[in-house]
Amino acid sequence: MTDKPVPRIRSFLRELKRRKVYQVGLVYVAVGAGLTQLADAVFPALLLPDWAFRLLIVLLLFGLPIALTLAWAFDVTPEGVKRTGPAPRAAARAKARLPAAEALGRRAEAPAGRPAPGLSGLAALRAAAAAAPRFAPPPAGPGMVRAPARGAEGVPAGAAPPGSAQAQAAEVPDPDRVKRASLAHLRHELRTPINAIIGYSEMLLEDTPAAGSQELLGDLEKIRAAGKQLLSLVDSILDPSRLADGGIERELEAYGAELRHDLRTPLNAIVGYAELLIESSRETGRDGMVPDLNRILEAARTLLALLDSVVGLSAPAAAPASSELSRASAIARQVLSKIRPVSRETAAAAEIHQGRLLVVDDNPLNRDLLSRQLARQGYTVATAENGRQALETLQAGDYDLVLLDIMMPEIDGIEVLRRMKQDEALRQTPVIMISSLDEMDSVVRCIEIGAADYLSKPFDPALLGARIGACLELKRARERERAHLERLAAEQRLVENLLLSVSPRPVAERLRRGETEIAEAFEEVSVLCAGLEGLTRLAARAGPAELVRRVNELFEAYEELADRYALETVHTEGHAYLLAAGLPTPRADHADAIAGLALQMAEATASVGARYPDPIRVSMGIHTGPVVAGMVGRGRIVYALWGDGVATARELAAHGVAGSIHVSAPSYARLRERFAFESRGVVEIPGKGQMRTYLLAGPALRPA
Repeated sequence: MTDKPVPRIRSFLRELKRRKVYQVGLVYVAVGAGLTQLADAVFPALLLPDWAFRLLIVLLLFGLPIALTLAWAFDVTPEGVKRTGPAPRAAARAKARLPAAEALGRRAEAPAGRPAPGLSGLAALRAAAAAAPRFAPPPAGPGMVRAPARGAEGVPAGAAPPGSAQAQAAEVPDPDRVKRASLAHLRHELRTPINAIIGYSEMLLEDTPAAGSQELLGDLEKIRAAGKQLLSLVDSILDPSRLADGGIERELEAYGAELRHDLRTPLNAIVGYAELLIESSRETGRDGMVPDLNRILEAARTLLALLDSVVGLSAPAAAPASSELSRASAIARQVLSKIRPVSRETAAAAEIHQGRLLVVDDNPLNRDLLSRQLARQGYTVATAENGRQALETLQAGDYDLVLLDIMMPEIDGIEVLRRMKQDEALRQTPVIMISSLDEMDSVVRCIEIGAADYLSKPFDPALLGARIGACLELKRARERERAHLERLAAEQRLVENLLLSVSPRPVAERLRRGETEIAEAFEEVSVLCAGLEGLTRLAARAGPAELVRRVNELFEAYEELADRYALETVHTEGHAYLLAAGLPTPRADHADAIAGLALQMAEATASVGARYPDPIRVSMGIHTGPVVAGMVGRGRIVYALWGDGVATARELAAHGVAGSIHVSAPSYARLRERFAFESRGVVEIPGKGQMRTYLLAGPALRPA
């Protein structure tokens, strides 16, 4: 089959982009356009001939391919102008095509003081073994050794000068730990492409209909089975427990032989089936499968390249000539230098923890051992022998964390976990599941229900302690977050109450939405002003505390009545209580609502005053008319009313009969059919002149 031209064109366009030819072309065009406009304006002013401008255009046109060619061939870097190198992928493919012997020879010829290129995997282990004798002084602590001071020739690259404080304080991990970590790093590198093979094959199997080609499904299943076989082989061959105590040199040969013998066959099978499937997919029109199959093939070839590197390293010619560690060994040393080895001494010296834990396990030995270990760490530990007892204990006490076994009689651990997450009082308590079930389904099920963590038996006590500490810290962080949210909610309620105390509820809602200027005019509302009398005499006789208590008692009764009539308290002064009906939300029965509220306020005033020898008297005035309302102030805002309705109601309250409800003629006209009145005649009202007013007596008596 011949290659199609489309991939070649795409590859050429990507290469143009990598070499920044597009950017150079755009910059050149932009500069040329600027020069053209500038020349068009400047050349006539300099009296240059017309052919000079045309010559400039021709030079710019001929200069464009030259600029693009230079952009293709050279790069401008901080170090100067250099020739553009090949694409990284092309260089990698060219390097991969080198024979294995030539690559190994180039590794062996690597100059001292520089890492051998391509050195990874078991090369890390061999380099770690070669470097281990250089770190042989007696250890300065458990699992740690001091880096020895060297002369100028022996200082590793990047190390601190000999004798400096940094060199004296530097610590390097135990070489045996480096070997084990390097082996784990190699296992990780080999498992990465294997996991890709398994994952893509499983996705292809899921996307392929069951009624499709049986041959296709069979080949995909063979690829997945081979991938799982590779994963099992890597885990068993590179098991850290196989590392001998006496060193690693002898194991290198065994590892290389096993990897070469055991991994080659399933890998070749994966490559073969993937190539067959790619070809058949293109022939049968299943082009959607080709990208994932290519990824499987790429992962298999990557694994083959890694395997060739690892196997080649078992030969003596591949041993590094210098004491430099490979990349994997360097990473292992760097990471392990930050991890303090766990020992009995360090565990005993750990900080004392606090918290109440519940251990739930049907095995008495497990219960006793785990509870005593946790108690030694400072925790307060309670135990339960089954799920029923665990639920009863949790209901009776407050616990910070539960260690819950899965396999228990009566009520198993999964059911206990489910009931805890359904209980509002227990759902926030973190649960760590502990079980001998070594299967992923149980782990997933527990995490889905709400478990904080999962540990399989037998577990490492240090790991369990770390998991418990992490869960408790997360629980405390959530408690702090809930407390913070509760404080914010309380502050929000306080702000809302403050807003409601200075403005009606609809106005407060508008303020919360961000309105800053609120001013409205209302043509007709009913206003009630209640003026308190006798406050000065009460303050002189009973004192300020008694005065404030009595006034607050009256105002609380008035506010309760206002809520009952769905009226908003507009303004409260030291000697007056002002309400308005029909604003900020208009209502047709504003006069009736104000009259009914006034009668109820009179009864509440009499009821409160009956408990004291010298009650506070209240005179009320009601007027219906136009008002203007709005928010005023910045630091201390208030919803204020102005206009004829407010001023007249205040004057009626001030010039009425003590303890009565003084009503103006406009309000009387709206209320006379439903309420009983007494005429007071014509009264002189300041600012209004003579007015005919009335005293509200109560609801109108209806005929029997």
